[in-house]
Amino acid sequence: MAQDLPQTMGHEAAGVVDELGEGVHDVAVGDRVFGFTAGSTVLINGASGSIGSAAVQFAVARGARVLGTASAANQDYLRSLGAEPTTYGEGPRVRALAPDGVDFALDVAGSGILPELIELAGGPAPVITVADFDGAEKYGVPFSRGDAGRALHALDEIGQLVESGRFVPPAVQAFPLAEVAEAHRVSEEGHVRAKLVLVTGGASYTFGPAPSGAKPL
Repeated sequence: MAQDLPQTMGHEAAGVVDELGEGVHDVAVGDRVFGFTAGSTVLINGASGSIGSAAVQFAVARGARVLGTASAANQDYLRSLGAEPTTYGEGPRVRALAPDGVDFALDVAGSGILPELIELAGGPAPVITVADFDGAEKYGVPFSRGDAGRALHALDEIGQLVESGRFVPPAVQAFPLAEVAEAHRVSEEGHVRAKLVLVTGGASYTFGPAPSGAKPL
């Protein structure tokens, strides 16, 4: 049992539905329901890239409050996704937005920010990085390469979110295999919003998000 004070109320809830919010289809007025409250605050470091923007939209769709770090040029983009933007610096300027810290943090950009994320999340367990392997080992933060424990159920979820207009897939910038070095260069610049893809033939090209109606394989 946590010993930190002050202690707060629990997160379980039960009752009868008397009103439905926008986009709610799985319950009806009068239904008896129970579960946990959807009050988590999530911080995403590097929120404007292809991975970060996808994470923002998933978290928003699940009812979380999302704080996202990005350059000043991408602040409006994050707002359009439903996140509250904050800038980079000597650590994200999050305390002004969330004085009590955050419940979870995702590091997509690396940049040596893990100590600040750990402090904001109250420890290493609620933090995950996909960009800082050395930092993960040093600070005891979970590191994900995305090649194990894939959440295949999310494919069906993302299809529904795209259909409803609540998720916009990133644009795609494709490179022929012979230009793999250029693809790496573009990725390493750290300012690309599109998903980078290698193709086995043809020329380089960029196209927008997948159209509505696309189905998960």
